[in-house]
Amino acid sequence: MLKKGGHAPPRPDLTTDGDINVALTMMPNTKSNLMDHMFNMLEDYTTTLELDVEERTKQLQEEKKKADLLLGRMLP
Repeated sequence: MLKKGGHAPPRPDLTTDGDINVALTMMPNTKSNLMDHMFNMLEDYTTTLELDVEERTKQLQEEKKKADLLLGRMLP
């Protein structure tokens, strides 16, 4: 990045009709605006991540119990 001058690539903008139409088709309900749709998507993503973290935490706790039990059997 330093050899290239350290400039970040320019941020894409919605200047063409095609880009705007693609952004608008992402919105299933035309009564809400794009920001509401983005916030709803983020809330859904957050909920999914929270559920995944909860599931993985349970798996980790189960494996830790198994490892502790095995270690307890191996050591006097």
